[in-house]
Formats: sequence, C-alpha cells, structure tokens
Amino acid sequence: ELWQKPPGVPAAATLTLSIEPNGEIHVDELAATAPTARIAANAVLEPGGRLVRASAEEVFVEGLLDVALMADRAGQEDDRLHIAVNGSYLNARTLFDELPFPRTGGSDGTSSGLPFLFEAGVDTVEVRGESFTNARLYLDSVERGIRGFSFSGQTRAGPVEVRFGPDGDLEGPRQLVVNSADASALLRAFTGFDNASGGELYLEAREIG
Repeated sequence: ELWQKPPGVPAAATLTLSIEPNGEIHVDELAATAPTARIAANAVLEPGGRLVRASAEEVFVEGLLDVALMADRAGQEDDRLHIAVNGSYLNARTLFDELPFPRTGGSDGTSSGLPFLFEAGVDTVEVRGESFTNARLYLDSVERGIRGFSFSGQTRAGPVEVRFGPDGDLEGPRQLVVNSADASALLRAFTGFDNASGGELYLEAREIG
C-alpha cells in the first residue's frame, strides 16, 4: 500500500478507460491529486487484467517517491515486464530488505521469483536513514529467483557499488562484489546493521560448484 487518503483531506481523481473489440482494457487517463500524493498515468491491460504496458509521467507520494516510470513487455525474455524508473527521490527500504542476498529458488528446483526487469536512475535514494545520490539500480528477476542485481551511488564519503550475478554468461557461477567508501552506510542500508561508523569495505565472493 503506497498511500491512503486520511479522512477529511481533500483529494480528486479521474479515471477514463475503454474496452477494445479484442477485449483489451485501455486506461486512457488515471489521475489523482492530494496534498501528499499525485499520479498521472495511462496503461493497457489484457482482457484478463494482465498489464501489457504503462506510463506514468508523475508518481509522487510524500516521503516515499517522486518519479516517472515506463513499463512494457515488448521484446522481453519470457514476456516479462520491463520497468524503468527515473526521478528525484525514492525510499527503497522495502526493496533493500531482500538484497543483496536474494532468494535464488528452492533446492527442489521450484520457482520462487516474479519475472521482471527493473532499472532505475534516481537523484537520491534513501534507505534506513542513509542517502545515496546519483543512484543507479538494476534488478533482473526470473522464475528461479533474482538472477542479477547492481546498485551504485554516492555517499558523503565517496562512491558505493554492489554487484550480484553470473560471472560471464547467464548460466555461469554467481559472484558478489561490494566496494564502498563508507562501509557503515552500506551495511546500515542493506542489512540494518548500525553498530559501525565509517570505514571502507571491499568484498568479492564467488559461487563454487
């Protein structure tokens, strides 16, 4: 749940949609405004409600995000959704709770992931009170789980970079590389560990077998 209108707070919303002869649902306009939230978007859905593509020139929730986004399945592996986000602010705590050590599928080979590709370029990403400027985020998720992840940004102490994924081709052994000019900021953001101050961190780990 991104936002809920408090009682008595003024707000306005507009929804315009049409159903095409082939059954597709076209959301031609979805707009909402409130003192602490705004959205202006459009979308196309399959007859069963599955998202085909969407575009939002503004998604703003105070203290959570201020971005524009595009989502599309065209040309994507296994018809998965590609989400691209750009903007000035994103609070990424919920996302970072699963990273950088994501689930990679059960030992019995069962699926544990939602297939999608997520890319973001945001002026400021905040998580657990730590701010990263000029942040770039990449998340490659397939049915088996998270296949690849990268994050880079700037702290007051210097650059931070985290990479997780196959070394070489997509089926190669996975590796984790962490390089941070501010170890405490990175640990606090990614793990919630706050019993450290300053320091530099370099870590490289590779999957065996």
